[in-house]
Amino acid sequence: MSEANEPEGYLSAHLEEALTEDARVAEPGLRVEVAGAQVVVSGTVSDAERKEAVAEVLADLVGDRALVDRTEVAGSGPPPQEQV
Repeated sequence: MSEANEPEGYLSAHLEEALTEDARVAEPGLRVEVAGAQVVVSGTVSDAERKEAVAEVLADLVGDRALVDRTEVAGSGPPPQEQV
């Protein structure tokens, strides 16, 4: 059975493992959800290069499923509001 044809739960776990083990990404906190024809990855990465690598690593593994990358780069969000 190819990776793209694995049951959704197994595929999610496999993709999360691939992101953790690939040296270009190496981010254990990323979450991958597979829902039908869509793969959604979310979480925080340390820099823009790792964000790009997430898409590269998953592109080869998701088959015909659409990849939705919702990862964020740490510290790239709006600045925190000061409390008075």
